[in-house]
Amino acid sequence: MNVENYFNIRRFALLIKNDILKQYRTFLTAIGAVTGILLAIILLSHKSSGFWNFHLVFYPLVLFIGGFILSSFAFAELHHPQKSYVYLTLPCSILEKFVCKFLLTSIGYIIISAVLFYLFSIIAAGLNMLLFKQTFPLFNPFDDIILQNIRIYLVTQSIFLFAAVHFKKNNLIKMILSLFLLSIVCGAFATLVLRLSYWDYWNNGFLIFSNSSELGFHAESFFRKLSEIFEFLFWWIMAPYFWILSFLRLKETEV
Repeated sequence: MNVENYFNIRRFALLIKNDILKQYRTFLTAIGAVTGILLAIILLSHKSSGFWNFHLVFYPLVLFIGGFILSSFAFAELHHPQKSYVYLTLPCSILEKFVCKFLLTSIGYIIISAVLFYLFSIIAAGLNMLLFKQTFPLFNPFDDIILQNIRIYLVTQSIFLFAAVHFKKNNLIKMILSLFLLSIVCGAFATLVLRLSYWDYWNNGFLIFSNSSELGFHAESFFRKLSEIFEFLFWWIMAPYFWILSFLRLKETEV
């Protein structure tokens, strides 16, 4: 088995370059629009800037909203009647196509957005000093809250990447609607489990444990274990699961 048939560094680098060159004008337009909006918000809220951290509020918004939109349209040409043939016949493997989109919408987007937001914070600090004689903190991408948001993005982004491959039209809207419906189903399932587990203590939609400390301990233990299970599934299972589904769907589409 020749590994280069599946993944070749030179081929992969050319594929990334090709993707960037095709989309750079759209990216520049989006960057300009977002920068203008954020600068307007900073200048209009300069009097209250000392009471809240601008970067901890707006960088996560840029990260999640921009990243989810980018991810949901990562394979847009795959579903375009005129462009799909060209994309599917590119001289590269399925693995290279998937890894390219994955890196550009996850790690690549995180690095680029963090660097651009840091440069933006320098401009914002200069304008605040020039116009209002106020100091303005620079963006710190290594802040604990920012790093936690990045971790969450790396996991949740996988869902929208899968939507980009799976849905042919309105990827973002369909994925958001699917997540909304899934949350309703999960909520209903969790309620059903609680009712079956603590049937005798369910009254008018509420769990009533009276004064039983032993029962309260078991209930607390149950919820703690349930929380640990969901946390494990979220951090370690969800992203690989959707990456694999995305790859298999892409492979199926090309075949």
